[in-house]
Amino acid sequence: MLNIFSTVGLKKEDLDKIQFQSIAPDIFEIQTAEKKFIIEILDINIAKKEMKIRHQHSTHLIAFRDELDEVLEGMGIQSAGEAEDSNLTAPMPGRILDVLVETGQEVQKGDGLVVLEAMKMENVLKSEGSFKVSAISVSTDESVEKNQVLIELEAI
Repeated sequence: MLNIFSTVGLKKEDLDKIQFQSIAPDIFEIQTAEKKFIIEILDINIAKKEMKIRHQHSTHLIAFRDELDEVLEGMGIQSAGEAEDSNLTAPMPGRILDVLVETGQEVQKGDGLVVLEAMKMENVLKSEGSFKVSAISVSTDESVEKNQVLIELEAI
């Protein structure tokens, strides 16, 4: 389960009211004005601003989001730290002019993957990291919709 924790509007005074105490490696007691609880930190991904914790025998994935994250998400842009197994999706409706890669090919950040014609403009959709092309879901002259999966990529 993913829990989104928005830091938008959070003030330093609010954080000062929360006390953290390390009990053991990766285990913390957290004291707020209302209650006290213990968590175990299982994993932290700084690039994605995510933390996996265990609390009362349940595992939770917490994502910390601020104003910039909300703006980027609203625009359909992912942060650079999110380049893991991924799919290349159409950012807008259009027509595929050319597929520049083949299944099994390794690509690096900035390599062109697909040429998409939209609003009478040619857009080269590029790789956002180092990947291996695992599947190609479109072909030349095919019409695509916004957010349609064009190419499946896996991290290398």
